[in-house]
Amino acid sequence: MFNEFRLAIGFLTLLPVTPTRKFKEEEFARCIKFFTLIGVIFGLLNVFCLYLHQFHESKLLTALFIVLGNIFLSGGLHLDGLMDSFDGIAASKKTRPETLKVLKDSRVGAFGSMAGSLLIISKIIFISQINFESDWIFYSLLFFIVPILSRFMMVLALLFQVSNEDVKTDASSLSIFKKHQKTWLDLIINLLGMKIPAAIYIVMFPIPFMSLIKVDYYIIPWMLLAWFVYAWLKFKLKGHNGDTMGAGLEINEVLLFFFFNFI
Repeated sequence: MFNEFRLAIGFLTLLPVTPTRKFKEEEFARCIKFFTLIGVIFGLLNVFCLYLHQFHESKLLTALFIVLGNIFLSGGLHLDGLMDSFDGIAASKKTRPETLKVLKDSRVGAFGSMAGSLLIISKIIFISQINFESDWIFYSLLFFIVPILSRFMMVLALLFQVSNEDVKTDASSLSIFKKHQKTWLDLIINLLGMKIPAAIYIVMFPIPFMSLIKVDYYIIPWMLLAWFVYAWLKFKLKGHNGDTMGAGLEINEVLLFFFFNFI
């Protein structure tokens, strides 16, 4: 199980922890159970960037640190998926194989470049407008859970929206996950991977109960919207693949930071 955890880290981040020995396809498929937990690594990075804010006064600089830090830590994996997905949407191909051909093109088109640029700009603006200076402990919790929640919704989409037709003509990592999928076990472990780190954080840094309830007023509608984001991507691209998973994650994180402006 520890090797599966290392595989998940190596797949979703640039951290050099992937086992050097040759691993089986089934082992790689089972690493999906740790995807939500990998969000903790990105959450800690967000909290660290917030902590650095006390040494300077620029919220814009803090937002830039968070956005660039997440891109570098992930190796741009999800941002690349976003740009490829929007290139595919712009191409408006009629069949699934034609759409996959666009998505697998290593070149980034104009529409993908615009989508990536707008997402980065939007995320920086939304983060810089959050009033995290008013209550550092409370807002550090929000920034901590953003990457955890976004990866949990990605797992939900992967488990319940990806069909056999989606991966029939797509020999990507998504087809490996689908082939060896253990839906409810993977869901339960990812749910624990979301709840336990958040609970530990709340125990370490006590936060008023009513503040936590208020957060739920925004997170629950966001989760519904996040589900429809993945459904929309599937509809526009005639199926899911690894790029749509990354695109959905990036879009949903931007939406969550936008929602946090109203807390």
